[in-house]
Amino acid sequence: MLKKFPTAIELSFKASKNIFKFVEQISPRTHKKTLLTLLGESVASDGDFFVFTMIVRQIRMLIEIKDGAKPAGPPFMVTKLVSQAQHFEMNALLAAHKQLTKIDLQLKQSASPLTLAQQLDLFIFKL
Repeated sequence: MLKKFPTAIELSFKASKNIFKFVEQISPRTHKKTLLTLLGESVASDGDFFVFTMIVRQIRMLIEIKDGAKPAGPPFMVTKLVSQAQHFEMNALLAAHKQLTKIDLQLKQSASPLTLAQQLDLFIFKL
């Protein structure tokens, strides 16, 4: 596709390992200090909006698993998700998803005095 644009400059923006380490640790059993440290590292390396998107993705996949669906992906990822989902009750996952939806709406409406990074800190703290 890029051959049509010979002067185009191809840029690659790969996610850091920090973000995957962080989302795999999201659990009510993980110590809050650990989660907040991993969150801070992820925001610093990948940006708060990408981290927010990845948190939403992870919570949605955990809800799917708790609901009995098998998400698409490599077996090692599915195994990690199933293990992580065992640490949650469905009500807690749905409440987390609702809170993330609220944060998203506040962002889109400029309705919060807090930055996204601050809202993510609070989200993790309340988890």
